[in-house]
Amino acid sequence: MPTRGNRLSFSEVKTVLQCSAKWKFQYLEELPYVGNADMAFGSAIHSAIASNFSLRIQNNQPPPVRETASAHPSPTTPRPPD
Repeated sequence: MPTRGNRLSFSEVKTVLQCSAKWKFQYLEELPYVGNADMAFGSAIHSAIASNFSLRIQNNQPPPVRETASAHPSPTTPRPPD
């Protein structure tokens, strides 16, 4: 069971209830989370959307599709030609 500090976040409580070993590794030992294919895909999508919006703000117009796609290539699809 948790023994560090005197406050736990909602996420920590949820993790403790799911698996106390997971809580220990994640919050006490601070081991990096490896993730899975779904997490990698979600992170790639999030990164591409964030990049797209950053470019929109900088240039005040939508970036070219090739620029957005080439910034975040997928290992399963070919890169667009330059």
